[in-house]
Amino acid sequence: TVLHLEFEQVETDAFKFIPGQFVTFHFELEGQPFSRSYSIASIPEETNTIEIAVSPYKGGPGTTKLFGMDIGDCIDTSG
Repeated sequence: TVLHLEFEQVETDAFKFIPGQFVTFHFELEGQPFSRSYSIASIPEETNTIEIAVSPYKGGPGTTKLFGMDIGDCIDTSG
C-alpha cells in the first residue's frame, strides 16, 4: 500500500539536500489548489532525482494526485 515515486528535477543539474529535509508538492485538484509536504527518501547524492514514499490516506488530495500520476507527469515543488 506504499507508493514509491522518483522525480527528476528538470531545471537544474543537481538537487542538493540533507537527510531529514522535505519537499512540498503544489498541485490543483478539481480546480482547488493544494500543497502537501513529503520527506525525501533518497540518499543525499548530487543528482537531479529525489525519491519519496507515500502511504495512502483515503480521500486525501495528495493521495489522489500522486497515486494517479503516470510516468513522465510533472508536478511543481518547492523545498
